[in-house]
Amino acid sequence: MSAVGSMGWSTAETLAALDGGRTGLRPSDQLDGLSLSLPFPTVVGAVPGSLPALAPSDRAYDTRLARIGAMALSEVRPALDRALARWVPRRVAVLVGTSTGGLDATEAAYRHWCETGGPEGGAMPTGYDLATQHDFNALGVLVRRMTGASGPTYVVSTACSSSGKVHASAMR
Repeated sequence: MSAVGSMGWSTAETLAALDGGRTGLRPSDQLDGLSLSLPFPTVVGAVPGSLPALAPSDRAYDTRLARIGAMALSEVRPALDRALARWVPRRVAVLVGTSTGGLDATEAAYRHWCETGGPEGGAMPTGYDLATQHDFNALGVLVRRMTGASGPTYVVSTACSSSGKVHASAMR
């Protein structure tokens, strides 16, 4: 199991925040490395800071979510490598939970489309791909690519309950 979220970049950081009674909510204008401009004051639960880049071979999947997924994967990679060595890759499933897909990349692409003419000839930005950057299943496909696992892929996206739901599904 791995947890990356607004309370920390690892399961240990998340558990320490929970044990310490700390929240992951921050004012929307205080999100180190994340630009979130809103016309009203609010708090959000977003992974803080600038996230490590994906490998060049995975650039087609590059979104904030994919970078968070890669961070979470690094925490469970030793156990995953043991599973891949013990069982063949087609018997290792990939189950991940998400709440946003690649929404950040899609919102940026939409803004670009609007700024370049919208319905009267607007263009999507070069490099944007709905299938690899927005589709909720893209994260599962990326994890398969990164690990070599080739069993079933299951992505749960139920907003805030996704991580809990995917862990329950994995246990079944």
